[in-house]
Amino acid sequence: MNKKILVVKPSFYIGNVGDLALIKTFKYKCKDTITMPRSKEELKNINVNHYDSLIYFGNDCVPYYTNSIPIEKIKEF
Repeated sequence: MNKKILVVKPSFYIGNVGDLALIKTFKYKCKDTITMPRSKEELKNINVNHYDSLIYFGNDCVPYYTNSIPIEKIKEF
C-alpha cells in the first residue's frame, strides 16, 4: 500500500488567505499523494496508519477553538 500525506485544514470552511494559498499549493504539487478530508465525519473515519505524514493547518487555533477543530487526529497520529 502506498503511504500518503494527510492534510487537515483548521476548519471545513474557507480559512484565511495564507492557509488557503498553502493548501492550494499542496493540492497542485502533491495531488497524487495527499488526502484532504472535506468534513469532520470524513476525517473521523480516516485510518492514520495509511499515512506517512500529517500536515495540520491552524494548530495555533487549537487553544481558542477546542470544540470546533478536530485535534483527535493529531493525537492519534
